[in-house]
Amino acid sequence: PAARWWWLGSAVDKENLEWNIRSYAEAGLGELEITPIYGVQGNEANDIPFLSEKWMEMLRYCQEIGQDVGIRIDMSTGTGWPFGGPSVSDSDAACRAIFGKDAAGNITFEVGKTKQKVKRAAPGGEGWVVDHYDKDAVRRYLDYISKPFKATGTPFPNNFFNDSYEVYGADWTPIFLKEFVRRRGYKLEEHWEDFLSMDYANEATRRIVSDYRETLGELLNENFAHQWTAWAHKLGTITRGQAHGSPSNLIDTYAAYDIPRSEERRGGGEG
Repeated sequence: PAARWWWLGSAVDKENLEWNIRSYAEAGLGELEITPIYGVQGNEANDIPFLSEKWMEMLRYCQEIGQDVGIRIDMSTGTGWPFGGPSVSDSDAACRAIFGKDAAGNITFEVGKTKQKVKRAAPGGEGWVVDHYDKDAVRRYLDYISKPFKATGTPFPNNFFNDSYEVYGADWTPIFLKEFVRRRGYKLEEHWEDFLSMDYANEATRRIVSDYRETLGELLNENFAHQWTAWAHKLGTITRGQAHGSPSNLIDTYAAYDIPRSEERRGGGEG
């Protein structure tokens, strides 16, 4: 059996890490999944910034003790959820479509930002949520995660985890119109009226909205889910992910991960 291992503020030290890992091993656990998250008030002096040299040192120590007692060490691909943090620039941040009408009654359109930040971020992990539909934005984020491992010689974890999708209001990406016409064979911008009408008794609206949703799901799976797993494989590790909240066929998204994982529940509330 495996367990999530919340690191509050990543305020950890070697003595207690070793005590925890050995105690978990004695209890029969075989795997621990590190998830850095917000810290404890009054204990800020002990917080360790995510991916700093000291943080990587603590991770290496966990791996050493884990190897000694037979516990595999996993970790989230970031802090809190969803993917994002200080490396995500404004241009790589999650996007939304903004529609309006000009004085003549014509539909106007522009690409805006959701301005969502990482939820429950740990110290050093705060920042914008990445645009999961943008292949290059996701690649840059993954490079940010892998760079400290290479710089410090820290082994990669047994697997990387994605804790929920939950990218709120992210319904667009700058390349969407180009990808839509390539995949669906017509220009979405020539059908704004039907697309925005919300009249689902209208067959044209149903078809266009369906095509929009299918395109968005394909971009998510190809540019995020499959790319994340391919990245992990190149590093000699695997992925375990939740697809909760994804704007896609969830079976397709789960199939892109090495280990699909459902959204956990505790006491009837969301995990």
